Amino acid sequence: MPQYPDGTRIHEAEWGRLLQAIPSSYTIWKDGTTIRAESNISGGTDYSGTVASTVIQNAIDALTDGGVIFVRTGIYELTSALTINTDGISIVGEGSGRNQVYFLFPPSPLARLTKGTVFKVTVANTNAISITGRRFGINLAHFGIDFTQVNTGHGISCTAAVGNIGLSEFEFDDIFVNDHGIDKYALYMESPCQGSVTHLHSYGGGLLDMVSTDTLAAGAQFYCGNIQFNDMYAWITKAMTQPPFYMRRTSATGILGLCQFNRLQMNCVFDLGVVYAMEMLYTQFSSFISLDIECTTNNGIAMGSCKDITFIEPMMNQPDYWSVAADCENIRVFGGFINSIVDDKDATDTYTGTWMLDVAALNVAKLIDCKVTAANLLTNNRGKATILNGTATIAVTHGLRTTPTYITLTGTHEEVHEAYATTIGAASFTITVDGNVTANRDVYWYASCDQ
Repeated sequence: MPQYPDGTRIHEAEWGRLLQAIPSSYTIWKDGTTIRAESNISGGTDYSGTVASTVIQNAIDALTDGGVIFVRTGIYELTSALTINTDGISIVGEGSGRNQVYFLFPPSPLARLTKGTVFKVTVANTNAISITGRRFGINLAHFGIDFTQVNTGHGISCTAAVGNIGLSEFEFDDIFVNDHGIDKYALYMESPCQGSVTHLHSYGGGLLDMVSTDTLAAGAQFYCGNIQFNDMYAWITKAMTQPPFYMRRTSATGILGLCQFNRLQMNCVFDLGVVYAMEMLYTQFSSFISLDIECTTNNGIAMGSCKDITFIEPMMNQPDYWSVAADCENIRVFGGFINSIVDDKDATDTYTGTWMLDVAALNVAKLIDCKVTAANLLTNNRGKATILNGTATIAVTHGLRTTPTYITLTGTHEEVHEAYATTIGAASFTITVDGNVTANRDVYWYASCDQ
């Protein structure tokens, strides 16, 4: 029997209490080539073997009432996905290390992860972690997923139950996915609801694919979402066949909504071509705070059938278009830098104080106090013009990006109360009154070309 430092024997009941005091149900660690899953539950079963995925899966399956699996530092080769089909399971590692340097060209091929807790997939087309059905209370944290050896599955794949929600009330934190494939994602989620994702970073393929899969059994439309995303970063190093960021549905009904993204960044060192950097379909009541897209592609953002989406200070560099379809409604952009052509075909959408490279001819969204092109041409402008004594007109250079469609004039004297605009052009318009004024008269003007 184990003993205390003074040589006193630890009795079985005391040993049981000590085990229960360990803050994990299982501890996974490497003993040479042997993987050990030590049970910290009184009466629990230990597992060991040379196949990491088998040993860790045994520990997961043993926790029929939920529990925490703590995985010590090491590289754990997975020949099959770690599958979670029980509520209340937590898998927690000791972090992950890598040698990639941010904001420089990534190495090719991407460097393997060698530090911290690493799940290295060694069988082609295999997910690292699969969460199946309607699951509650799943927590994953502090590990890396490495795909440098094989054609890949998803880093984390969450598949929903048929006619029901998928993962709910979950938390993912500090997870790094390395070298996944051209049609795969660091995180794939079907009909998720209520949770948070923090510090999800990926090098290789896509960052996030979130999809509403079907309706509830009763036939009512299901609205999934209500998820907080914080600090999401992707370096796309491969020619994606799907958008690196994808929110969509696969059935005729279903909406993704009430999601908030705080600091979402995607970089790509080559042209994605016809693949959108970010595509959202049937998404509602969601917001993006500090969005940064640095991907050369046809459409940096493409939205369809989206409603009540808010962007605060977005930064988009190099794509051809920021594209919003006519079936969207109430898309709002506040501030930001859109170094592409804004092509928004819905008249209920508004951009306020945003710098944009250009505006498409078919754009109908309202542009309020925006600046366009390197010349900082305005969408709205205002000022004061003075009609000189003895004259009836004054030419005004309006500074707008094109010919104004709306002009208001407010005179400061009865001689200019009924001033009106004439000779309206792309660079200027003329303020005119009927009859020469008898002294210098001021007229305040406001002009807009995108309202």
